[in-house]
Amino acid sequence: MTNPNLLHLLECISNGTATDAELARYHAWCNAFQQNDVKPLGIEKIQQQMFRQINKQIDRHKTIRLRNFRIVAAAAIALIMGMAYYYTQPQNKNRSIQTAKQNDVKPGGNKAYLTLSNGKRITLSDAANGQLATEAGAQITKTTQGEIIYTGLQATKTGAPQYNSIETPTGGTYQLRLPDGTKVWLNAASVLRYPVSFAASANRTVELSGEAYFEVAKDKQHPFKVTSAGQQVEVLGTHFNISAYPDDNSQKTTLLEGAVKVNSSVLKPGQQAQLLQNGAVHISEVNTEAAVAWKNGIFMFEGEKLESIMKKVARWYNVQVQYSSPALGQEMFSGTLSRFDNISVLLKQLENTGPVKFGLQGKTITISK
Repeated sequence: MTNPNLLHLLECISNGTATDAELARYHAWCNAFQQNDVKPLGIEKIQQQMFRQINKQIDRHKTIRLRNFRIVAAAAIALIMGMAYYYTQPQNKNRSIQTAKQNDVKPGGNKAYLTLSNGKRITLSDAANGQLATEAGAQITKTTQGEIIYTGLQATKTGAPQYNSIETPTGGTYQLRLPDGTKVWLNAASVLRYPVSFAASANRTVELSGEAYFEVAKDKQHPFKVTSAGQQVEVLGTHFNISAYPDDNSQKTTLLEGAVKVNSSVLKPGQQAQLLQNGAVHISEVNTEAAVAWKNGIFMFEGEKLESIMKKVARWYNVQVQYSSPALGQEMFSGTLSRFDNISVLLKQLENTGPVKFGLQGKTITISK
């Protein structure tokens, strides 16, 4: 891809006008770069263009739209900086491409399993686009964009509710639109259980294990609730992220827009509720962009422990992590990295910014001094 074409593509992505075909070209370009099939580009020129575009958007867009733009711009700049780093490192200019390909791990992708109320399990990456099933008066469809949509045909208000669940493996992510129109983005190694129809219930209640971002359809008569281990989040209509992985020390609910109640604590936009293992809820002001960075194709961390970072990396790349010393997991890192890179690129960038070394053998990462 030539410089002008890449600049145009990044501009379309940054202002939200990129078509599906343009997004596909962007992902294809990312993959080609990872395989060293792309020649070095004018990094400084691209950076200058992107920063000029950011300034234009700051003048033209409102706060909420600007927040979304900054996330996409950060993703584009993360990719650019990764390119700049890659091509300026002497060891990468003459490295063996074949060796890298033999000992590397590709990033995760659009993968999930849908389990119907009758127990039938559908591998969504293998399923054809179009109608998958009809349950409880709802039509379940897989779109060409790789999204599952529930469309109400005839609401069923009697009988016991029927439940479906969608599960992403390690190295998987998926998007879902619930029967009420609520949009859900599911991160890797996560499970969401939900009724096929909300018609018979006073509340719209779903169950989450793992991490998901929600854009809840407004319905004041039927509050939306997300339950996880020891936590309940209640909303009317809002945008928020919940991270509730069983192997984490706490559950985190981050509010971007609207209002939510976490157990008995009410959050305002820009706040995060952290449910500790002792049941206490700690509320703090946070960078919401970092909390939803995964949804937008990037890793973003600010003064975060390496142990926490590597849990995210392990879930996305489906790898195991070993430390030569437990103390290494307490090292602090800050940065923004692309989730589209092969793992060797990501590890090299982390290694370049911290006091640790990474080794990769098969699907096991070893961390040492």
